[in-house]
Amino acid sequence: MLLFVIVMLVLEVSSSFPDRDDVLDALDCLVHYMDVHRRELNVDAVFGLRMAEGQLWQLLSNESLIMHLPVSTAHRLRDMAYTIQNIATDAVPYLMNLNRSYFEQFLYVISSPWIKSIYPRKLQLTDNDNFAVQSDADENQYVDFTEEQSDLCMAGLMGTLHKNSERCFISDKCRAFMVSEKASGYYLTHQLLFYSLGKKLGCEVVMRNRLAVGGFDIKEMERTLCGRVYRQMEVLYSTGEISVVDLFLESAAVCAPLGFYQVMKLDWIAFALKWQDDCGCYKDDHDTPQEQEMQHEMTVRRILVDRTMSDGCSAHMSGVAAGYLASSLYWLLVLSRGQLKGTPEAATTPLDVVNTIRIKLKKCVKEINKYSGLHEVLSRVDMGSKYSFLLLLLVFVVGLFVVAYYFRRRLLKRGQIWVHRLFLQV
Repeated sequence: MLLFVIVMLVLEVSSSFPDRDDVLDALDCLVHYMDVHRRELNVDAVFGLRMAEGQLWQLLSNESLIMHLPVSTAHRLRDMAYTIQNIATDAVPYLMNLNRSYFEQFLYVISSPWIKSIYPRKLQLTDNDNFAVQSDADENQYVDFTEEQSDLCMAGLMGTLHKNSERCFISDKCRAFMVSEKASGYYLTHQLLFYSLGKKLGCEVVMRNRLAVGGFDIKEMERTLCGRVYRQMEVLYSTGEISVVDLFLESAAVCAPLGFYQVMKLDWIAFALKWQDDCGCYKDDHDTPQEQEMQHEMTVRRILVDRTMSDGCSAHMSGVAAGYLASSLYWLLVLSRGQLKGTPEAATTPLDVVNTIRIKLKKCVKEINKYSGLHEVLSRVDMGSKYSFLLLLLVFVVGLFVVAYYFRRRLLKRGQIWVHRLFLQV
C-alpha cells in the first residue's frame, strides 16, 4: 500500500507537466481569439502568427510525425494553419490604416509564413553565460542601440530603408550589433531575429562575408547567442512573475525555430501556459509595484510595437505566444517520437528522456484516476515544482529501503537459495 501511494504521488507530479494536447488546446484557443479580433491586430501580432503558421506547415510536412497522430489532431493542425493564413490576409487593410509607413517597412515579414527546414542542434552553454537581471544602463555594451535602430537594421535587410534600397544592406553599426556577445534582454532576441530574417531573405552570403571580417561564423554565433538565451530564460523562469513572460516567450520563440530544442523544457512550457488568459490571449499586465519594477529592470524594448486589444490583451505578447506554442508543439512531437536520433548535433540528453517519461506517465495517470479515489486527495496538493518531485523521489527511495529492511531475512534466505541453485547448475 505504501509503495502504491508513493507511485501515485510520483505520477501526480508528472501529470502537472503539459503534453501535446495541452499545448494544442492552448494554441487553438489563442488562434480563435485572434481570429475573432483580427481587426485589432498589429504588425507584430501578425508576425507572430506567421511564425506559428510556418511551424505548423513544417510539422504537417513531416510524414513520420503526422502518421502517428490521431486523424482528428492532424485535421486540427491543418485547420489552424489555414485559419492563421486567412487572419494574416484579412488583417492587411487594417494594418495599413494603423500605420502605413510602418506596415510598408515590414510588409515582407507578414506576407508569408516562416517556413524553413529545422535541424536539431545542441546549445553551447558556458559558465560565463550565467547572468542576473540587468538594469537599462548595464544591459548592453551598445546602449545607444535603440528599438528604432533595430528597425532600421531589419529594414536594411529587407530593402525598405529607402525607395530604391536594395536588400541585404548591413551598416557598420548593424554589424557591430550582430556580433556582440554581451547583449541581453530584448537586445539579445533582436540579434537572433536579425540572423533569421537575413537567412529567410537570402542574405546569408552577405552576412557570412560581413561576419568573416572578424572571424565570426553564423552558426556558431547562433549557438552562442541561444546559449545566452537559455541562461536568460533560467533567470526569467526563476522570478515566476508575469512581468517577464513577454521576454520569456520571445526568447524561446527566436531560438526554437533555429533547432535549439533545449529551450522547450516541460516546466518552462507549463510556466508559459500558466499565464494564458481564459479568453485565449496573453495580457501584458503590470499592476503591482513589484511587477512594474521588474518590467523596468528587464526593459520594455520589443521586436516591434505593442498594442492593447479587447479584454486588455497584448497584441505583441499574444503574437509571440502563438509562435512559442507552435514551436513547443513541434518539439514535443519530435521528442516524443525520438526523431533526434541519428542527427549530427542532437544526441538525446537525460533531460529529454525524463521529459518523454513524464509525458507517458501523465497518460497513465489519466487512466489510473478513472479507477482511483486517491486523485481527489492528491489534486488538492500542489506538486508542480521540481523540489516537490525531488522530495517525493527521496521518499520513494527511503520507502524501498524500509521495505528491504523489513523483509531482509526473507530476502537473504531467498538469495541464499538462488546462490545455492547457481552453484548446483555449475
